[in-house]
Amino acid sequence: MPTARCPRTTSPPTSATRPSPATTPGAHAWNSATPRKWSIHPSQIKPIVAAFAPASEEIAEAGDILAAAQHAGWGPIRHADKLHDRASYRYYWSVLRRAHATGAAMPDGLRTRFFGQPVLQAVPQ
Repeated sequence: MPTARCPRTTSPPTSATRPSPATTPGAHAWNSATPRKWSIHPSQIKPIVAAFAPASEEIAEAGDILAAAQHAGWGPIRHADKLHDRASYRYYWSVLRRAHATGAAMPDGLRTRFFGQPVLQAVPQ
């Protein structure tokens, strides 16, 4: 029995109006464990990785702030006349993690200080 379509409303779609993923043309991709592994071409990997890499200025700032925080025992610090505490440290740590994961260039000693070992090959900027 076909389901009746609801008239157009401003409310979000419900399961009655939204098509089931199992009946859509991409059902196999939707149900597989890695649905997006077919969605990019190998030649697109480097540009995608580069797009997610933080800017070098952002990396340097994150390194300066986290190094000062580490020196202060992870208590609140002042950097460039701004107060930084654990909430901002989490943000700057995510910047450094993205930089490390994408192989972005980091200032001398920063990668070894926070990640223990240098990366073998950096992605060109």
